[in-house]
Amino acid sequence: MKYPGLLLLLLPVYSSAQQTLSVQPQWRGNLLETGRFYPGPQSGDSLRIDVLRFYLGVLPSGEAINHSYHLIDLAHPESMHIPLKPEMAQTPFTLLLGVDSMTQMDGAGGGALDPTQGMYWTWQSGYIHLKLEGILHKAEGRNIPFSYHIGGFEGKDNTLQRIPADQSGILKPRLDILFRKLDPALLPEVMSPGTKAVMISRAWKDCFSSEP
Repeated sequence: MKYPGLLLLLLPVYSSAQQTLSVQPQWRGNLLETGRFYPGPQSGDSLRIDVLRFYLGVLPSGEAINHSYHLIDLAHPESMHIPLKPEMAQTPFTLLLGVDSMTQMDGAGGGALDPTQGMYWTWQSGYIHLKLEGILHKAEGRNIPFSYHIGGFEGKDNTLQRIPADQSGILKPRLDILFRKLDPALLPEVMSPGTKAVMISRAWKDCFSSEP
């Protein structure tokens, strides 16, 4: 193995039979459902996810172009199954959480990147990489709405993240991992680029780790 460092940025080679990438959001090992309360990070609390939408980019190995973006939406299960082009099913590729800066600099796009999808701020702020909304129900009875619209593509405010994937072609982001690091009672809202958005984007990346 001559280039071990390079492989850290690339996904494993998929077999020719693997032509679909499946996204299966989880909460403590169970499939996540909108509108359902799950045990919260603090004892006695419960948490409900009402909106989970995010961009997933598929970038062929060694190419700066010919990448594709997909809008994953928990409310639309069909969006969580991404067909791969035949040539990509047999070669390594990189996965992106968010939209790369070169694409952002080109302005609003079409398809999954069309502003009518509700995931675009302005040409200055660019795309919302992650939209996460819901309710934290505290043990004492309070309901705390939370809303995180995470984006930013320039300099220190860049929230683009790269993630690994299993050879099975299944991604299982664990939202419970995110809320171990993010307390809506202390930070109920982030709606613009900045330090807090970067922090949440890093915690979001950690949701895709295979570690328990």
